[in-house]
Formats: sequence, structure tokens, C-alpha cells
Amino acid sequence: MKTSRCLAFAVAVLAVSSNLHAADPLTKLASIHDFAFGGVGFTGITSKGEVAFREVMERKTAAADFLALLDSGNPQAKCYALVGLRLLDPTAFGTQVKRFEKDKTKVSTMAGCMISEQLMLSVVANISAGRYDEQAKRKDVRR
Repeated sequence: MKTSRCLAFAVAVLAVSSNLHAADPLTKLASIHDFAFGGVGFTGITSKGEVAFREVMERKTAAADFLALLDSGNPQAKCYALVGLRLLDPTAFGTQVKRFEKDKTKVSTMAGCMISEQLMLSVVANISAGRYDEQAKRKDVRR
């Protein structure tokens, strides 16, 4: 009986700790499936990546978090990080973006209902041109 209680307690602790870990927006963003701003899907809701991006943007450590994400995140996360750096720290953005300007890694992107793969260098060119700035700054997001 004691063993089953201990096992149940251990499972509960693991579930809570994994939920806390999963709730961290930086952790979510690091492995996000699609890079997307604006409404996506049939209902036009805000993507999970954009929601996590906005949560990181609200942190006092956002610029440093985005810099770290450039080394630890997947390609989609790196794109969100570059957008964040462009808005928060243009000098760091100017330095870091060079790493990705010729990168041919595939990035999963979503616009509306369309999911596609684009080369990192193409997405980075759009980020550098400011094509995501207005969407990243907007306040009216649908969840």
C-alpha cells in the first residue's frame, strides 16, 4: 500500500513539474512547430508560437532570452527570436542576423490556412525588411 501511494505521489510531482516546465513560454517557443504571425487556421486564431513570442516579449529579460534562443531553438524559434531582437535590440539584431542570411535550413511557416516550408534565408530577408514588425507589435490577438 505504501509503495502505491509513493508511486502515485511521484507521478503527481512529475506531472506538476512537467506542466510548470511546459508552461514556460521560452521553452514552448524553443520547439514551436510553425513560424506564424496573424490569424491562422480556419478560425483565424493567434498561433501558439505568436502567443509564446508575446509572453517572452513581456519579460524584462526578453532580449537576452531571444539571444539565447538563437543558439538553442529550432528554426522556427530562431525566426521568432530575430523578430524580437529587431524590435528590442536593433544592434544585436544587426550582428546576429548575419548568421542566417545564407542559411538554407527549412522553416515551417503558416499564413492563414496555408502551411509551407521556406528557406531560412527567405524568412530572414522578410524579417530584415520589417515585414513582421507591425504584426508583432499589434495588441489585438485572438486566442
